[in-house]
Amino acid sequence: MANLIRFHGGHGAERDVFFSRSELAAIVTAYSSGVIKGDWRDYAIDRRDDTALFSIFRSSREHPVYVFVKTHKADQNQPTFALFNGPRRLASSTSLNRVMDRFRSLPRLVRSQ
Repeated sequence: MANLIRFHGGHGAERDVFFSRSELAAIVTAYSSGVIKGDWRDYAIDRRDDTALFSIFRSSREHPVYVFVKTHKADQNQPTFALFNGPRRLASSTSLNRVMDRFRSLPRLVRSQ
């Protein structure tokens, strides 16, 4: 008799979640302004089961300063976007524009010349 092995996430059980081109363009544009100001130096894009992540780093040896998260669970009609600073959720919405507005309004470090 044959042994049957079941793998989790069979056909259609999980959605592959990625940032769309327009979503990624909005995030990278905001990231680029921080790079120009010298606030950030690195980023990472990651994907997990039903989640896509864009992490922003001050340097590659640190934990991310900010993380944009896109989650699309099987029981949701549309994805949810969130912005994290470490474990703190700074914003959450079904609209990336609302999360981006919150990101743009965050206080920034002012450096003297």
